Amino acid sequence: MESQGREPKFLAADDMRPLISKLVMPAMFTVAGVFLAVSPPIRPAGVALCSIIALQGVVQFIVVGLANPTQECLLYKRFFKWRRIEYSDIVKCGRPIFPLFWGLHYLRLRNFEPPFGKLYFVQYHPASLFSQHELDQEMIEQIRARIAGKNVPSPASSGTGMSSLPASSAQLGIKACAISAISSALTVLFLRMLLSWPGPNFPPKISPGQGVIYRMFVYLSLFCVRLVDWPYNVIAILVLLVGIALLRFRGHAAFLSLALGAILGGIVARLFD
Repeated sequence: MESQGREPKFLAADDMRPLISKLVMPAMFTVAGVFLAVSPPIRPAGVALCSIIALQGVVQFIVVGLANPTQECLLYKRFFKWRRIEYSDIVKCGRPIFPLFWGLHYLRLRNFEPPFGKLYFVQYHPASLFSQHELDQEMIEQIRARIAGKNVPSPASSGTGMSSLPASSAQLGIKACAISAISSALTVLFLRMLLSWPGPNFPPKISPGQGVIYRMFVYLSLFCVRLVDWPYNVIAILVLLVGIALLRFRGHAAFLSLALGAILGGIVARLFD
């Protein structure tokens, strides 16, 4: 297909997934962690948790890369320069359950790759939503076939490629969604019950002259807190469940599971209140 013949890039208007995984999400985690850490009431446990959130953003920015499989080798880059990797040096291509880099796949090589021993990558396929999912599947199957030593045609010449993932990939998607939901639910429970977040001083006051970024995070915090109130929480849960079902626990379903877990954690926390 024509879209598969294009060189993957982080900054592209036709597929925003690399930009979101490489820059937007890490920036949100880092800024949100710092913002929450300095928001009153400041507690040691809260500062530690917020530091972990901020560190997650920094680590994701560092490790996320792009993969470009060719006939002879696989090209990989994290920032600017492409790196050549022989298929014979790749042991496995899969989707991580932990660390929770949502929507990413990884390459495990024969040698350890810092910081987690694997190379994580987000896919780039400028196409419609459901076509992107098919192209993502074809790319993963193409890499796996070449790891196994099979001579497969390039995606540009094959037209259709391999369109189905093994059953284990679906099970892995379900596990990833479950871990994402549980992790976000526990995080919200921790913030609400142990740290008394958002606290009596919520929402923060917006005084004249406050920066745009500060205002954006205040409004975002208000939106997230109101989202767990009745009846918006029921509507949000139904929408997220439908979205996860339509995605069949793959692709961006882990993002939706993350939001679903946060809402459920907020509801449970209110029951204990």
